[in-house]
Amino acid sequence: MPTEHNKALIRRFYEEVWSRGNLDAANAIFAADYVRHDLRPGNPLPGPAGQKQIAADFRAAFPDLQMTIDLMVAEGIWSWRAGRQRARTPVPGATFRRPANAPGSPG
Repeated sequence: MPTEHNKALIRRFYEEVWSRGNLDAANAIFAADYVRHDLRPGNPLPGPAGQKQIAADFRAAFPDLQMTIDLMVAEGIWSWRAGRQRARTPVPGATFRRPANAPGSPG
């Protein structure tokens, strides 16, 4: 895929899925065998289903979540984005903390 196409997919993911809560957009963005690689606890399902669940969990806790992309860099198949997350109304009792024994945790 051309670099600009990859950047468009990333932008669409953050705008549609995260900021607007249109979880079904993940079906058109992620391949069925996509695997997320990051330090979050748990093992999300591969493909769109895993991404939809992660976004749904965050949006359940922060219904007014907005994601802003400030910088995006892409080269070939690699991409990186820097941005901000903003939410003003957390749902009481919602937490997203990394367990002390999770990879990358200080404890």
